[in-house]
Amino acid sequence: MHHRLLYDRFHKLHHEYTNVVSISGEHFSVVDFLIGTILPVTICSAFFSGKMHFSTNILLNIWRLGRTFDSHAGYEFPWSPFTIFPFSASSEYHNFHHSQNLGNFESSYMLVDSLLGRNREYWSYLHSK
Repeated sequence: MHHRLLYDRFHKLHHEYTNVVSISGEHFSVVDFLIGTILPVTICSAFFSGKMHFSTNILLNIWRLGRTFDSHAGYEFPWSPFTIFPFSASSEYHNFHHSQNLGNFESSYMLVDSLLGRNREYWSYLHSK
């Protein structure tokens, strides 16, 4: 959604919050909701060809929503279950994305950002603290 053709028209609404709170993770346009929420869930369900149990699908959606709230919390919970996996992005990591409006596009895992060099400003910021 950060592509120059999509950002101003659809995703900029989500970035009205520069100092994020949990509910701000759900503040977005209808198109942003369809592309960023419905499409990934639909692709995941299609990937498993309807073999995913309904309860598992519900748990997956609860996990995604919890992850969104955690990454937009504006506070770093040291006990967060969402940051126990390798390359997990923290709330601080994604908060930098909102406060500076650059880099750190991934709110869950920083691996893609690291491979594409989209988090250099964040690492520079951390080293200057």
